[in-house]
Amino acid sequence: MLSRLLSAWRPFWLLIGAWFFGALMYLSLYVQALGVAVPSALLSAVPYIGTVVVLVLISRDARRIRLYRPAMLGRAVPRASVGISVRVSPSVVSEKA
Repeated sequence: MLSRLLSAWRPFWLLIGAWFFGALMYLSLYVQALGVAVPSALLSAVPYIGTVVVLVLISRDARRIRLYRPAMLGRAVPRASVGISVRVSPSVVSEKA
């Protein structure tokens, strides 16, 4: 869900966001392997901090998020349009009794 929100409901940006998160995770592991004097907990948090920063930057423009979101988001699906009808035959009902 978070990745869809980060991408503002566009598949290409979803791919870029996943690549960005993976690159930050790789970078944090690489810096740990180099032996840089930074706490490992902070380096492990770098991808998540980057995600929060991107969320803050994206959420500033609510118009853009509303523009690309699905039209039926948050609305109940009408029963008639679901298209699933379950019919129970009388023989199945009598077998259960």
